Amino acid sequence: MLTGHFEVMFDKAGRMTVPSRHRAQLAEDVLVCPALPPERHLLVYDSRAFQEFLDGLFRNARITEDEEDLVRRVAGSAFDAPMDKAGRILVPQTLRERAGIDGTAVAVGVVDHLELWSPSRYEEWVRQGETPEYGQKVRDVRTAMREELRAQARVGR
Repeated sequence: MLTGHFEVMFDKAGRMTVPSRHRAQLAEDVLVCPALPPERHLLVYDSRAFQEFLDGLFRNARITEDEEDLVRRVAGSAFDAPMDKAGRILVPQTLRERAGIDGTAVAVGVVDHLELWSPSRYEEWVRQGETPEYGQKVRDVRTAMREELRAQARVGR
């Protein structure tokens, strides 16, 4: 499971070292892609988790034009970034620029993938989570999740 957050550095070639505690979970066949708009960070998946991510986004056999556009944006912007023996992956400059990442980034473990954030955007995201409005949003989401679980339990009886 990928958890925690760490500062990572990029060398002049655009390679970053994957935090050692996450290397085994990611395997060697790593992909990097931008997060779904309007987000401005990057996603790092191994190929199995990336396929599960795509499958979860596009469950319907019939894909709408908007869904097709999302598939194109995500899959068409993904780059293979195989991990070398030193645990490094190459993150293309175009993706780093899109995410506002220069020499350092914050790598955030999000269960089945890593996110790469520019330090300033990550700090902004952290500050947003400290507002009363965000606290209410979390309470609303938790309530909706509990209601969904109760509804599923009723159906399962």
